Parts: sequence; structure tokens; C-alpha cells
Amino acid sequence: MIILKAEAVLNISRSGSGRSAMGLAALLVVLSQAMSVKGDIFRYRDGRVISGTVTDEKTKTIHEAPVRVWVVEVEKGVFIRVLESELVRNGYEPLSEARTQYAANVGSVEQTVETHAALAGECMKLGMPDLARAHFLRILDLDPLNSPARVATGYALDENRRWVKKEVVMGENRGKVFHKGRWWFPEMLAIEQSKEAAKDKALAASRDLVRWNATARTATGAHLQAALNGISQINDPLVAGTLIDYLLDTRRAAPPELKLMYVDVLSRFENPAVAQALARASMTDASEAVRNACLSALGRYGREAAIPVYVGYLGGKDVAQINSAAYGLRQLQAEGIFFPLLNALTTKQLQGGGGAGINASPTSGTFSTGASKPIEVEVQNQEVLNTLSAMTGQSFGFDRAAWIAWYANKYAPPAGDLRRDP
Repeated sequence: MIILKAEAVLNISRSGSGRSAMGLAALLVVLSQAMSVKGDIFRYRDGRVISGTVTDEKTKTIHEAPVRVWVVEVEKGVFIRVLESELVRNGYEPLSEARTQYAANVGSVEQTVETHAALAGECMKLGMPDLARAHFLRILDLDPLNSPARVATGYALDENRRWVKKEVVMGENRGKVFHKGRWWFPEMLAIEQSKEAAKDKALAASRDLVRWNATARTATGAHLQAALNGISQINDPLVAGTLIDYLLDTRRAAPPELKLMYVDVLSRFENPAVAQALARASMTDASEAVRNACLSALGRYGREAAIPVYVGYLGGKDVAQINSAAYGLRQLQAEGIFFPLLNALTTKQLQGGGGAGINASPTSGTFSTGASKPIEVEVQNQEVLNTLSAMTGQSFGFDRAAWIAWYANKYAPPAGDLRRDP
């Protein structure tokens, strides 16, 4: 780290004292602030910066969301409350040893581009971007065409190779809009803001559901019944995403009774995402009652969205899931899936390969130890055959060649007459 000599901050203008540009002024202001910092720093979204001593820190629930809250003593006996939601991202900076040392030792420095560039680099490494910016501004006072300093302080080259503020290049010249740290074309920003608004609405709509769900998992008696009643009366499609997450959550699975209620509510929202989620749950949930409820709901709505999900499971290696997928497709009366079913008619599986055993020879009186090697066997998937037969009205068993011959005979175009005209 670069250590500055401990002299008066105004001595920084000793070299090049004839200058009075904004770079020198900005450096003096920021370095003076650095010397006055005696505690942690909080940077607000509205541009305010305060410092003080944190006397208490807690996480509170505000509008159903956890928020860090600090109690800060800004002056002796003067306390304020700071909410993390009021700050910029990473807006809380505990008082660091680097900033303390910097404030204690800041003084006269050699007024050259090289010195300020080195100091700016050190400040950036140590997490002090405000001080780094002041040094970059001082560089521009010394060398107005310095490219790294121009870029660091928000300048960009326009089409005439002139340094202008980036908002001029991006905004006035290119028609972009600055939003949340990025430049957007207005059309793309409108799409992004629409997505953000939809997400905010979904979060707001899900607040009651989140509370009821937490209660239903832990409460008993009247509280449990009240939570279940609340969930059962939901009819807002905006909560579908949250319900899908609860239904498919394998890390913190809900009781089957609660999941059955999820399925009942989801079945009211006729959209493809819900249908796909119900299809996945019908394949993976541990409860047979939940699996059957999902499949039953899909029979009323969602066949088109659910069928591709089941077809995807036909290509897996799990025999149980392959047969379950075939059963689901049959219940949904799927069509046009001859070849996925044919390919899943039989599945190759490894069997055997148990632990070490003893092989004794009754004739030689010797024995040896070893493990049996797994062997590959072909497993016949009965539910796949059942679905294939139900779909086609045919029954060729597990004879793939016979199925292919039937399909070719029924659907292949007739051969043309290859004879030439006389």
C-alpha cells in the first residue's frame, strides 16, 4: 500500500498551485472527507453518504422480507436507523484499516499523473472508489487527454473522437437510456421494466401464500386450519410460480395433504407452465396420491403442454419412470408418439455386480474370492407396450421388427411405377 506523508491536506496544492480546475477541487473535498471519517460508511441511493459508529445491528422482517437494520451513532448522543433497502448495492462499508490509515496519513504528494494514477489504483484495490475517483479527476486536471482517467470518470469518445460525458454518447447520440447501471435502448428497457413489474406483482400476490404455507408446515389446530383455508381460496394466477416451486421442492418437501392442496389450486390456472409442472410432479413426487392427482388434473387441461414432458422421460434410463411416463401418455390419449414409444419398448440395464463372494471348488479343495461382474440385460417395459397397443390397436409384443413392418406398411407412401413410358 502507498503511504502518504502526514502533512496538512491543503499542502496537496503545493506543486502546480496555479491550477484551479475541478480535479484539484474534487480531490481536496474528498480527501477532507476521508480525514473526517471516524466510523462505518453508509451510501444511500439518493446520493447521501453518512459515517458513524454502529451500536446495534439486526435483521427484521419488513413487508414479509428480511432486511438488515443498523443503529448508527453519527454524533455523540445522536442516533439514526439505517435500512439496507435504502442503500445502494454494497452500500455499507465497515471502517477499514486501509481507510483509517489513508485518512491519518494523507498529505502532500507529488503532483504528477504517475503518482495520482498509482494512488488511484491502490484505492481501487483497497475498496475505496470515492478516493480513486478523486485521484482520476486530479489526473484530468494535469492531463485532460489522459484516456484511462477519462474512462474512469465517465467519459467516452464520440464519433468525432472527442471526449464527452458517456451519457452524451450513449443518450443523446445513440438514443439509449441509463437504468440500474446499464444503458438500454428504450424498447428493450420497456420489456425489462415490464418483466420487473410482473415480478413485483407476483411477489406482492404471493405474500399471503408464503405466510400461509409457513404456518401450514408447522402449526396445528386452529392456526393450521386457517392456513389451509387461506391457501384453498387462492385464485390469483400470479401466485402460480410460487405454488410450482412449493410443489416441486425436493429439499423441503411438504406433507402430501398440503401438496394435494397445491395441485387443486394450480389446476384452476390454465396455462402451459402449470401443466408442465403437474406433469413433472406426477413423475417424481414421493406420494402416489399426489402423482395421481396431478395426472387427473392434466386430463382436464394441459395435455398439449404435458405430453412433451412425458415423452422426455421415455428416453431416460430409469425403468420405473419410463413405464410411468408411458402410463401417463396413455391416460392423456397422446397421439403421434409411435417412435418414442418404440424406442422405449425395451431398455438395456446393468444387473448383478454384487459384493465379494467365495467360489469353492469341491473337486480341488480350493476356493477363491472375487466380485461378480455386472451384466447387461434387456428389460421389457410392459406399460410402454400397453400404451403402444392402445394407441395403434395392434399387438406385436416386444418384437420391434414387427412393429416397424406394420408402421411401414400402413404409413409409407406407395412405390411409384418405375417403368418408362414406351
